[in-house]
Amino acid sequence: MPDPIDELENFSIPGPPMNPMPAAEVRRRGDRIRRRNNALATVGGIAAVAVIATPFAVFAGGQSSPDDVDPAPAPQWSTTVPDSFDIAALPEGSTYSFEVVDGSTVDDVTLCGAPAFSTASNDPAGPATDTVGATWTELESSGTADRTLAVYADGATAQTALDGFRQAVLDCGQDRTGGVSTVNDVVDRAVPGAEDSFVYTNQVKNGALLFDMTAYEVARVGNALYVANSHTSAGGDQAMDTVDLLIEHSAPVLDQMCVFSIEGCDPARPDASEGVDEPTGLTGAIPDSFPLEKGLPTDPQGGVGLEGPSHDLDLAVYNLENNLRACGVAATGLPKAIDTLNAGFRSPAAAVLRQLRTFDSVDEAQAYAEGVMAPFASCTEDPEGGVTKIYEVTPEEAGDHAASAMMRVEVDGEPGVGYQLVQVVRVGQAVLQTLVVNDGEQLDQTPEDLRRMYLENSQTVIDEMN
Repeated sequence: MPDPIDELENFSIPGPPMNPMPAAEVRRRGDRIRRRNNALATVGGIAAVAVIATPFAVFAGGQSSPDDVDPAPAPQWSTTVPDSFDIAALPEGSTYSFEVVDGSTVDDVTLCGAPAFSTASNDPAGPATDTVGATWTELESSGTADRTLAVYADGATAQTALDGFRQAVLDCGQDRTGGVSTVNDVVDRAVPGAEDSFVYTNQVKNGALLFDMTAYEVARVGNALYVANSHTSAGGDQAMDTVDLLIEHSAPVLDQMCVFSIEGCDPARPDASEGVDEPTGLTGAIPDSFPLEKGLPTDPQGGVGLEGPSHDLDLAVYNLENNLRACGVAATGLPKAIDTLNAGFRSPAAAVLRQLRTFDSVDEAQAYAEGVMAPFASCTEDPEGGVTKIYEVTPEEAGDHAASAMMRVEVDGEPGVGYQLVQVVRVGQAVLQTLVVNDGEQLDQTPEDLRRMYLENSQTVIDEMN
């Protein structure tokens, strides 16, 4: 008789034990106005169905041709700041106020001796088409704050400016320019209402002491970029409330930036009779900056630890071919994704792999989510020698559609070592797939508790998919 433990190697992978993570904290103020980085792709999808029909009748001696059909209009971007835009807006009850200036107040940012952000022509993204700024100074407290709204020719140019700024921060973790040592850190904060954003701090470092913090907030909506900063003489963890206040006080500005999005502040809804299938949630290409790793464990316990997000993650170590099978059957005929982003965690005995996919339509995304579960749903038990893999598929309440497939092990009728969990969550045209494999521990939580824990750990990602 074969050794039952050897049978378990069919689903093991060279990767990671899990440290249960707490439920992801949702850092969102009110209902988010989410517009994804694919605004242009969204408009392109809508325009594609609004094709001008070619007349059936043909004039004598002539024929219709593609040249006779008027092309769909290109997206129209607003390239100037409206007079009604209030760059100085603050939440009700604020104890200070900004002075509006004509032009940029946060500009010509240099990191490690190289330009990081400029609204002038020397920026690689190209010059802004219009800018407006605001400034505030409190001499007694040495506090300062500045804001700039820069409008660009189109959404792609604004995104290029943001990407270049962010990369400059990432490339300059420590700067020793001018004999002063400063450190730059991108912090874990999101800007509600932005299509893409990042937040970072710049602090003076003297030994282990951090002080003289300037927090920066960079957010894009459509073809406009909002850059704000706030300075305090303190630093380190005790000054992180400066970051939170910066984002909170900027919220009324972000609320107005919908005027620069293709959809506008009150996007028109097509007549239902037209049958337009508008993309919903995350669609198209997935940016590398998407926070797919949020909620994953971080302690490697002697293994690889956290890896990704990445479009080029090495997936061989996660043994997907075997781990997405049940009773020797794998899913077939799955729709092909437009894009896939991966993030994972590996320690010596367990692994977690997240894969985020976008599809051409809601129907294709739904077909994929159901197809992944199909092998597990049709295989309740898979006995091999004295080892039996027991599968259970359960619908979940998350996103637009969700399900979990739990596999536990029995050896000669007794609980064995190892378990596996596959979860899918569909939000619009995107599917989040999570694979958890643990071949070094017994199942010490109920299947229901494990399913709930991994859904909670994924909640920040699910929110970002909306």
